[in-house]
Order: sequence, then C-alpha cells, then structure tokens
Amino acid sequence: MATSRPTSSRPTSLGELDILPRDTIEVIGSFCSPGTLGLFAQVSQGAEEESAFPRLLTAAVNAEPESYKQKDATRLAAIAILKRHPELLFKVGTVTDHFGRKIEATPYRLFLGAGDTWALKEVHESIIPCIENGNAIAEAQFKAQFPHCPWPSTPDMNEEALYDDRNTA
Repeated sequence: MATSRPTSSRPTSLGELDILPRDTIEVIGSFCSPGTLGLFAQVSQGAEEESAFPRLLTAAVNAEPESYKQKDATRLAAIAILKRHPELLFKVGTVTDHFGRKIEATPYRLFLGAGDTWALKEVHESIIPCIENGNAIAEAQFKAQFPHCPWPSTPDMNEEALYDDRNTA
C-alpha cells in the first residue's frame, strides 16, 4: 500500500493582501510587533518576503554595541534576515525606536548609529560582498552619517571616533 504525503495546510499567498502594493504591506508591517511579523512570516513564503524589511528595520534599530552578547535573540535577527535578503541592507525605510522617535534610514545606517560593531563586522564580511557596488554604497552612507571620520574604519575604532561637533551640547 502506497502512502501519500500529507498536503500542507500552509497558505501560499497573502490572501486579500496580495492585491496591495509591496510598499503598503511594508507600512502595515511597521505597525506590528516583531512577534506578529514573525508569525506573519511563518504563514507563507510570500509573507516572509513581504515582512522581511519591516522585521529587519525593527531588529536593526534595537541593535546595541556588541550585540552578539544580547540576551534577546531577536536582536540578532537582522543578520539572519540580511543573509536571506542582502538587497535590503541599503533600502531606506522608517522605523520607530525604543524612545518613540521615527527614524528614516537604511539598516546599514541604523547599525552605524547604534555603534553595533559586531553587526557591522558581520555585514562587511558576509552581506556587502553579495551586493553589487556594496563597498561603494557603504562608504557613501558612512561618509554621509560621519563626515569627519576617516574611511575605512579600523577594527579597533571605538564609538568616540564617530563623534564630532554635532555631539556637543
């Protein structure tokens, strides 16, 4: 007797959301918690792709210096998302940080602003090489954010090297 494989009840589309433009889905996703976005991503492959950018922005804005020591594993999610979707590294989006501020930036610039040296090292080693002209784009974004800081940064460069007159009270 032959056994048949059970059919999956997992949806393969976003249902009624399929008719919405991708940008609209990203805006809707920006209002969802990381847990809700994760659940949404598990529903279908399409949902994973559609929710990747809002999930990435949330993970990047919550990054902290030396994030590999984070107790909250969702903060490491940004690297996992970028490994699946490297094209999102330099995409501009709007995200709300833990202080309630709306920030318009790319995930790369969010990592720079957080001083997350571990994530930046990971990005430079495993994500930027996958992006056409990735090094040039990274350099331009770095210089836009830190115009008085030399490029390339050195492995021993600390957060204070990024300060300039904009940081004085």
